[in-house]
Amino acid sequence: MGLFTRAIISEYLRPSFICVYNFTRLLCYKSDIVIESNYPNVNVPNITINELLWDKFATWPDRPAVVCSETGKTLTYNDFFKKSRKLSGFLQSKLKLKKDDTIALVLPNIADFGVIVLGAVDAGLKVTTINPLYTKDEIKRQLNDCGVKAVFSLNIITDLIKEVIKTINNSISVISVGIQRNEPVSSGIIKFHEITENSTFEFRPVSGNADDVAFLLYSSGTTGLPKGVELTHKNIVSNVLQQSSHEPLDLFNLYERNVVSTSLAFFHSGGLSVALLSWYSGSKLIAAPRINTKTLTDQFETYKPNIGVYTPLIVQMLTKNNNFTPKIAESLKIALSAAAPLGGTDIERFYEKTQNQVRIIQGYGLTEASPATHRVPLDAQKEKIRSVGVLLPNTKSKIIPIDGNDTNGLPVMQTGEILIKGPQVMKGYFKNPKATSEIFTDDGWLKTGDVGYVDEDGYLYITDRIKELIKVKGFQVAPAELEEILRDHPSVEQAAVVGTKHERFGEVPKAFLVLKKDHRISEEDIKEFVANKVVTYKQLEGGVVFLEDLPKSNTGKILRKELKGK
Repeated sequence: MGLFTRAIISEYLRPSFICVYNFTRLLCYKSDIVIESNYPNVNVPNITINELLWDKFATWPDRPAVVCSETGKTLTYNDFFKKSRKLSGFLQSKLKLKKDDTIALVLPNIADFGVIVLGAVDAGLKVTTINPLYTKDEIKRQLNDCGVKAVFSLNIITDLIKEVIKTINNSISVISVGIQRNEPVSSGIIKFHEITENSTFEFRPVSGNADDVAFLLYSSGTTGLPKGVELTHKNIVSNVLQQSSHEPLDLFNLYERNVVSTSLAFFHSGGLSVALLSWYSGSKLIAAPRINTKTLTDQFETYKPNIGVYTPLIVQMLTKNNNFTPKIAESLKIALSAAAPLGGTDIERFYEKTQNQVRIIQGYGLTEASPATHRVPLDAQKEKIRSVGVLLPNTKSKIIPIDGNDTNGLPVMQTGEILIKGPQVMKGYFKNPKATSEIFTDDGWLKTGDVGYVDEDGYLYITDRIKELIKVKGFQVAPAELEEILRDHPSVEQAAVVGTKHERFGEVPKAFLVLKKDHRISEEDIKEFVANKVVTYKQLEGGVVFLEDLPKSNTGKILRKELKGK
């Protein structure tokens, strides 16, 4: 039997009439329609992330928790716990870090990523994560914004990190985390493996609570430069339980011993969520520092994963790869596509490639929601494959008109902006009350900036984005960041950046420039100027267009929709 979704206006008003569409029961009100999950609410205890996970770890101490796909390094759940506790004691006693101090991870997917995360939050610290491919300017902006006290990074970039720290605060400690155990380190750098193997500092329990901030994950929200998303212990615990408590939504408890493969980066909210769900269910997580079709097919041959969580780009690449055969993928039972919508044609190609032996589903969420809000249930009908799913328990949504100030929910099958409420929704943006007030409505709804509609069965379909963000290979690119860089060029008077469609990457940034009078410069020079300042996926792969002027509204706002058509 299909799921149905209930729509209500509030707990305080009674419906004026009831509408029934297939399995959808709508309580229709005079002015507002709010969609609720049909799954019963889950009980969310007031506990920390560590309290949630350590009890689970004790249940299966000898199971493998994580394995590095490059080195084969494996940590059991007992290894994981002991290393995390040693790290907690070191951070407290040696580095003198106190509750609510912040540490940063500038790391790819490696076996010790989770050890550092859980060791830090167990010590009452906040964790911010940074893409290790970021440039010095990008790393500096984030470290400076959240006042980091210690940085964990790969050994190969510790010198770069030290250079950045010199411009901020020389008292920041740098800890080198080598993929290979015996990598040499520069002077003044602390070796991570020596902490977890030799440290004798005792862990001191911290008086924390569920409302403490655990993570500062940077997101551009709907507009502007990246901002620190404050996710509390309660936000994260809620989202783990929301995704784990009802069988049709729970991918990680279908089998007793799961092996989980993912292309999502752990420094991204989606990848972090995959890791936490994996460990909550006693699964073995494959940590892959490098992700491409070869490393993935190698994973299938070596580790036989039965659950895969991938970006749409990776799904597309696998369907075109001759080495990805039904025989190679025979262990894989479920694939979840996340981080961006996956087209129906791509889904059909994936089914054809795997000879229908792998079930592929989609989900939806955003960093500001810890991140998951929707998931396609495992018992959904195949015609729902283009959907990103139904609401998770404890979650409400509504679709509101895109234009104007009307925040009343629209009926089913009508397109508008998606709003979300639930215990997984962030506390706010770090030190940015203005941006926080802008992303929430007056009555507490989170504005996603995404456009879509809900069908009669409660399934959400994403059709567009009204926010300025460009999504490249599942990663967010803020136009404001690139525009700021472009405006620093001595020949540029005005700059605007929009996303343009790309066959493989989904979208790529495209720049529109107005040059200063009598200045001349080539497209390639501009591309090179930007490429020297940003990570690869932020580069101007969509090209550069020179204009006499940028289209603007009466208030001077750049009309990006007009640029998208040029």
